[in-house]
Amino acid sequence: MVIINGKGGVGRSILSAAIAAALARTGLQVLLIEIDEQGNHCGDLGTTGTELAHDGQAQAAAILEGKPLTPTGEARANL
Repeated sequence: MVIINGKGGVGRSILSAAIAAALARTGLQVLLIEIDEQGNHCGDLGTTGTELAHDGQAQAAAILEGKPLTPTGEARANL
């Protein structure tokens, strides 16, 4: 699933975090990737200030340097 909208303030970050968390609670393995530079998913999922909040360094390296994108950890079980 992909959630995209070019207009700011329409709720896509909180919506995508909520959907990802709900799907993870059902037992599905969910990979949530945020490409918004504001990084709202950290606040939405309560990971601000943890090792999961790395300011998008892995995504930048994947895009700019062709490095493999690896998940940074689980914000919740299966997510």
